[in-house]
Amino acid sequence: MGQSDPTGSTVGTYEGSAYYPYGLYRPTSTSIMRELSSTDFNLPGREAMIAGFYRAGNALGTTLDTNTEIKHGKRIRVSLAEGTTGLARTDLRWYVDGVGKVHARGRTAVTPDSLGVRADGRRHEVTAEAVDRTDAIRDPAVRALATDTLTWSVRATGHRR
Repeated sequence: MGQSDPTGSTVGTYEGSAYYPYGLYRPTSTSIMRELSSTDFNLPGREAMIAGFYRAGNALGTTLDTNTEIKHGKRIRVSLAEGTTGLARTDLRWYVDGVGKVHARGRTAVTPDSLGVRADGRRHEVTAEAVDRTDAIRDPAVRALATDTLTWSVRATGHRR
């Protein structure tokens, strides 16, 4: 509420919506659905559309089965959903056993070895996380929808395959 909007209005409550002059409210005084001269969606409408996109699909994909233990030297490839490049601010991060690996940020292919997983014979978890950090998302519930993670179990031995 009170935020300046690309439609030239301020987010608030404005009476008159859905072809009713009274009793229903819209979030801005002008919007693409109300003013023919407007070419932008208002902030609440943008966030609702983003939430809908993420309810229908994921921002992060892979062909490497997350239900199968992988070897220490196996290349892990992920892909960002088409349309996220240039349309969203997707932040791709990697974690080993919950610890972030800053040097791998943004990389779409890594090996457990390159992430610093030691060949100590123990099992470790490698996680890729993609978060849409666009400013159009303000609601924490929508931010959660716009966050995808994939996790693999890695058997860290000295043998690479």
